[in-house]
Amino acid sequence: MELQRQQKDTEIQHLVAEAENNRITYETKINELEIQVKDFHIITIKLGATITELEARLGEKEDVQEQLNSWMADHEQMRLNKEDL
Repeated sequence: MELQRQQKDTEIQHLVAEAENNRITYETKINELEIQVKDFHIITIKLGATITELEARLGEKEDVQEQLNSWMADHEQMRLNKEDL
């Protein structure tokens, strides 16, 4: 009877040690994943800022293109008016 109790105690100790090792492993992995999530969050914010900047540049380019098209149309109209004279 005493031998069975000692065997069960030993088995329980091994299971407790294994559970503790698993807990440590899982906590380490969770910490690593939390760091990755923070890194991805930073990358996402930077990409959002880049998108905003590129959208602003595109808006400026479209404005300049619109001004150029307007100038070219005015210039063409003046050329046609000059020919009519």
